[in-house]
Amino acid sequence: MFNSLPEVSCAAELYFNNRFPGYRLKQYRTEESGRFCFILEPSELGVICPKCQQYCLRFKDTRTLTVLDYDNGAGGPCVVLIPRRRLRCRCKCTATEPMPSWILPKHRITVRLAAFAQHLLNLRVSISDVAALTGIDWDLLKEIDKSALELRFKNKDLGRVKRLAIDEISIHKKHQFATVFMDLENREILEVIKGKSIENIRPFFERLKADNFAENIQSVSVDMNAAYPKVIKEYLGNAKLAYDLFHVMQHFTTDVLKEAKKHSIAQARQTDRELKPRDKTIEAKQELSIAVSTVKNAEWLVVTDPSLLTPEKVEKLQRLRAVNRLFSDLYPLAAKLRLIWRSLSQEVARNELQETIELCEVIALEHDFKPIQKFAGMLKRRAEGIVNACRVGLGTNILEGANNTAKVIKRLAYGFKDFEYFKYTSFGQSSWNTPSIFIEAT
Repeated sequence: MFNSLPEVSCAAELYFNNRFPGYRLKQYRTEESGRFCFILEPSELGVICPKCQQYCLRFKDTRTLTVLDYDNGAGGPCVVLIPRRRLRCRCKCTATEPMPSWILPKHRITVRLAAFAQHLLNLRVSISDVAALTGIDWDLLKEIDKSALELRFKNKDLGRVKRLAIDEISIHKKHQFATVFMDLENREILEVIKGKSIENIRPFFERLKADNFAENIQSVSVDMNAAYPKVIKEYLGNAKLAYDLFHVMQHFTTDVLKEAKKHSIAQARQTDRELKPRDKTIEAKQELSIAVSTVKNAEWLVVTDPSLLTPEKVEKLQRLRAVNRLFSDLYPLAAKLRLIWRSLSQEVARNELQETIELCEVIALEHDFKPIQKFAGMLKRRAEGIVNACRVGLGTNILEGANNTAKVIKRLAYGFKDFEYFKYTSFGQSSWNTPSIFIEAT
């Protein structure tokens, strides 16, 4: 049995009563922009006085409040006009009647529209596109998004963190950085702090200590920032400091292999300049050209895992090792560095590290190449953290992935002026998973 449909006037009244509690539709019109404008009037003739709690029917004056809403039936954004009455109670109260609960506090949009905007932002729609669709101001949309992200991201529970990772990310030009802390076991960003000095990151460790969570930390995976060992030793006495293979290989590439490329090219050109005019034959020029061309991108050939090289790259690597003695001697170092991190015990890792350091010192003497000697010194100074890495078994690679995502977001947004919003947007566990901050929208 089907229920009969209500009268049109009753359906309209029911719709507006449910959509705008406490008000009913008085009339409507279409604005020049094409948007619908609904003019509402109070359902009750009077209002409870906030001072004497008596029902008041007298009003001093009435103002009109313009509120923005979104209605699919109206085809998009619409305007709602409601009267705001000021009391003239017998108790001499002249307060304005309370703001309806369906209006976002301190703003002139409905809670429903704010929830709809947040839903779009959670779907990774840009603020500019949401503003164009809903008619909400860009700054207000940012505030809505930031509030929702802050609700989920701020004051993370540090009590269950055991494996910590720390890394920095560039946030602005002129060497401005932020430090990112991650729970490696749960792959969850814990905090993002502006700056990378000891004083910048100290508050995070102070918080761990104040909450008695410092003793829970078993390991800390870091890059080669000199500030980390000192502050970790100060606050996390039970934690194992572990250096990440990626950053050691990065130093090997930048500080050793790139310098070796410059060294090789300089030597080849110096040899060519020292040739007498009669010895500068076509063969000599070809040797110089080969010496220079073979070291092009040589650093990437050396540090890349051999199993990942294409046949063309393998052939180029073989030619490099045949032509250039320095790179031929440096090549085994990349494999030995990987073996340290893949060692089954700290004792094996320590032996591998010692052999690597000795090999570096031999290469430095044989080729008079100081960068490899400095690299060996760095390995000696960081020996404890490097040996610990095989036991910890977790590096900063997961955190590096999160940092790369943040960099992409920053690039697409052409930068962020608001650091708090940047960290919530980039690291706040994905804004599209953020719970609604508008209870009425659920």
